[in-house]
Amino acid sequence: MKFQTAASVQLMTEVERRAFADRAEFLGDPDFVKVPVKTLTSDAYLIERMKDYDSTKAGNSKTTKAGLIAESEETTHFSVQIIKAM
Repeated sequence: MKFQTAASVQLMTEVERRAFADRAEFLGDPDFVKVPVKTLTSDAYLIERMKDYDSTKAGNSKTTKAGLIAESEETTHFSVQIIKAM
């Protein structure tokens, strides 16, 4: 693809559409929210996100949702607060 052709602009638009959907879903302070950065930036995830890309038609931001990231169903930690009575 050449720079600023219809095909390259459409591809960039569809990549950004998916990136913004993921950002809306996973944006947060990593001190308080688990942000799956390694998954979001992995080649496998990016390939999966673009599987529904169709170069013959424009996408739709209303129907483009965040990608699915499987979370472990195991307990990874407990938070315990001890309150001492005075």
